[in-house]
Parts: sequence; C-alpha cells; structure tokens
Amino acid sequence: MKVDPKKVTIASRLLLVAALGLTSWQAVIQNGIQQPFTYGDKGLHFLAFYILAVLVDFSFPNRQFGVLKIIMLFGYGVAIEFVQSFLPYRSAETADVIADMLGSFAYAGSIPLFLRIPFYRDCRKR
Repeated sequence: MKVDPKKVTIASRLLLVAALGLTSWQAVIQNGIQQPFTYGDKGLHFLAFYILAVLVDFSFPNRQFGVLKIIMLFGYGVAIEFVQSFLPYRSAETADVIADMLGSFAYAGSIPLFLRIPFYRDCRKR
C-alpha cells in the first residue's frame, strides 16, 4: 500500500487541531483527568507533548523536527501554565513545562528509530 504524504499531512493537521483543542480544554476545566498515581500529572504532560510533537512533525513535514518546532511546543506549554496561573482551581508549575519539554525531546530522540519504519519514512518524502 502506497502512502500519500499529502493525505498524511492533512490528516495530521486535523488531528493536531483536535489534540490542541482537547489539551487546551483539559488545561482549563476544573476537574481534569484524574491520575491514579503520584506524579501522574507529569506523565500526562509528557505523553501529551510527545503526541503533540509527533503531530506537529507530521503536520509540517518540509521542516525537520528541530529548534523551531520545539520552540512552538515550548511556547504552547508555557501559555497553558500562564493561563492556569489565573484560574483559582488550577496552578502553574515549572515542573509541568519540564515534563512537556521532556515529551518533545523524547520524540526527537525516537526519530532515528522511527526512520526504520517504512510508513514513517514514506511520510517524510516530498
């Protein structure tokens, strides 16, 4: 089955918009996802930003996953914490931004492994 990179890009952009909407909504509602274990919130931040990094990378395949994409994700993470600092039922934490960035860096570190997957390589071709 041949991969159409343009369709993957369009699908990735739609998923990115949906993921940003869901993440933003979870960040501002009073009762977000309940964590069953200590520091579960940091794990969710890590996972969310790993997924966002994947979606950002696939949404803009003409640019490698590097400084620009990481700065965009960092800015989004900081913006979430900034908004939360004004919500009486939320708190802004530097540790959350660190977990966000670790998720983004984890994706960057896993790219060499993903390049071994034909689907991933095919989606990178332009």
